[in-house]
Amino acid sequence: MDRKSVFIVGTSVILVGVLYYIDAVMQIPYFWKSAVKIVALATVFTSYSYRYKHNFIKESFDNYLKSRKAKPVDKLKRLHLVLGALAFLVILVIYWLVAPYMHLDNIVVSLQQKYGISKEQLIYYGLYLSFGNALLEEMLFRGYAFLNLQKSFKRWQTYLFSSVLFSLCHISNIQTWFNPLLFLAALIGLMLAGLLFCYLDERHQTLFNSYFVHVCADLAIVLIGYRIVNMA
Repeated sequence: MDRKSVFIVGTSVILVGVLYYIDAVMQIPYFWKSAVKIVALATVFTSYSYRYKHNFIKESFDNYLKSRKAKPVDKLKRLHLVLGALAFLVILVIYWLVAPYMHLDNIVVSLQQKYGISKEQLIYYGLYLSFGNALLEEMLFRGYAFLNLQKSFKRWQTYLFSSVLFSLCHISNIQTWFNPLLFLAALIGLMLAGLLFCYLDERHQTLFNSYFVHVCADLAIVLIGYRIVNMA
């Protein structure tokens, strides 16, 4: 493993640890947690770009534009659009099925006490979660920790590394929402989602295909959260 790959792997693992600490340990409102998260990611990405002269975010965006203009039309070109709509619907259906087994009161407490988000603020933070936070996660897990490592590792290794980190990064968010069995199922579901996101991005070497699906999924989650808070 070359030094560049060591840097990416090491900083990715450290970032996940830092993000867990920010979310689970730091007793500050969600706004400031988000600000610290942005600074942490920006520091690592800038250090990587400066050290290895590689702007992976710009490259990913350029590849996305090229894939939109490619001729002949790729049959998988619009797959992420279909999967985005499907993800939105599937998450709503899953919530309807498992809601009786969820700790809904803990979700409300988590939003109001842990994150300092009131009912009135939920829609604004929900939009940030869906569009801003989803972009940050795609930059980290698909752009930085997946596409960047494909030349140095076997295909299955990059898929697994990115997807496991993606799943583990969400532990602090969901650990009080479910009973142990559903918690484990949620982690596996997140890992499978991570694998799907990697697949969507691999063909055209862009993080923006998975970003669209991620946004749709998060919008469904925000809608569910809004309903739960208003039921409380």
